[in-house]
Amino acid sequence: MVTPEIFDSLEGTITILHEFVHCYQYETCEQRLKMSLDVARRAQETNNSMWEIEYPFPYKALDFIRPYTEFMAAAQTHDNQKIQSARKQLRTYLGLHDFEYMVWQEWKEGLARWVENQVKKHVGLPTSTKGNQAPFIRVTFYAGGDAYIDCLAGKDPSIVKDLPRLFAKMFIP
Repeated sequence: MVTPEIFDSLEGTITILHEFVHCYQYETCEQRLKMSLDVARRAQETNNSMWEIEYPFPYKALDFIRPYTEFMAAAQTHDNQKIQSARKQLRTYLGLHDFEYMVWQEWKEGLARWVENQVKKHVGLPTSTKGNQAPFIRVTFYAGGDAYIDCLAGKDPSIVKDLPRLFAKMFIP
């Protein structure tokens, strides 16, 4: 629920914009993309509506931490070769369900964070960086997705206007 106080500050208004990004995702393509993922279909079959929040991801595993740290550093510097190398390592280590979950969170929350940070940059506010350093948690994918989307948009600005294409590009290791 939105209360009037959220609009008392510019940061509060930007937070609402972040949430509107999720509304746009839902209204345009979220369900179709989500149902293309085996991890989401399995959650639906078991009536697990909290899977996006409670998924048992191996955040503490060194075989995840090393390549994800490399990926985030490469995304910050827009080093496509290192990004692809790290994502291939992640895909190999994580397997299908964990990789699907990771990309889903990067796309869903990373896009909202990216839009939020674009607005913050425009108005001179500090950008959101929570999650970009260990220990890794679900919010890490907000930071990773934001950095990756920024890299992809730097090469092809139109990609952020085509959410299914953005998702597909993020999914390819």
